[in-house]
Amino acid sequence: MSPYVLPGLVAVLATVLLGGLLLVRLWQRDEARNIEKQWQERELLLDRRRPMATRGEILRRRVRPSQSASLARGRRSGRR
Repeated sequence: MSPYVLPGLVAVLATVLLGGLLLVRLWQRDEARNIEKQWQERELLLDRRRPMATRGEILRRRVRPSQSASLARGRRSGRR
């Protein structure tokens, strides 16, 4: 066995361990940024003075489908 094999393996192992530690730190920093960004978005939504839905969305939600509207008319006329 060559005298350079053991130091080479130690160097590779040290490099892998250091790389892993750096990746963990980067991952933790990214997670912290994502969490902070989500909180900021939530705070922005809570601080808005306008309603969350636009006027068009509200109107679309209020419009009844034609089938249920005709059923409602039929029930009203049947009660008379």
